Amino acid sequence: MFEPRTVMEHWPEMFRELTEFQALADALDPEFSALGAAIDDFLAAQFIETAPEWAVRRREEMLELLPSTDMDYRKKRLSTCWGAPPPYNLASITAVLERLVGAGKVNMSLLNRTLTLELGPQNPGEMSQAIATVREMVPANVLVRVMPTAVTRITPHFTITLTQTLPMALGRWALGEYAFTGKRETKEVEYI
Repeated sequence: MFEPRTVMEHWPEMFRELTEFQALADALDPEFSALGAAIDDFLAAQFIETAPEWAVRRREEMLELLPSTDMDYRKKRLSTCWGAPPPYNLASITAVLERLVGAGKVNMSLLNRTLTLELGPQNPGEMSQAIATVREMVPANVLVRVMPTAVTRITPHFTITLTQTLPMALGRWALGEYAFTGKRETKEVEYI
């Protein structure tokens, strides 16, 4: 990081005693301090871990990623996308996915050739980014299972409606002869 110093420290002793050079040093010191702060900001923006929000947003636009609300998650996702060089092996796939979704939420079974991810609803972009990473990194012969952690059971509710139509051609209907439709029967079916 930039160490703030005064300009007068760099001058010879005979210039330090002159009033004009003291006034010049007083005028230049704030400019050099501002330059040092700008250099620190520039260096911080070059690394994902120390990047401010505008630098993270710029990298997300470069990688065509949709930003989320959590800055730490955005930085983890950027480091995952930026540092995923092929070829991939089991250790690198597991490390990348654990860095993205959290430790202990990735389980790889070599015998069954399955990869199990436990994803929760705490970050809405987590699931889409994890699935995009899996599509890019995991070989085609590995079965991927995504297990939701918060939802234990989903029970859908169906309604089936039966509508009967009468077999008659258009133009043959006379007033009072037949109704256009019959009474609709509705049955509710519970899915188990």
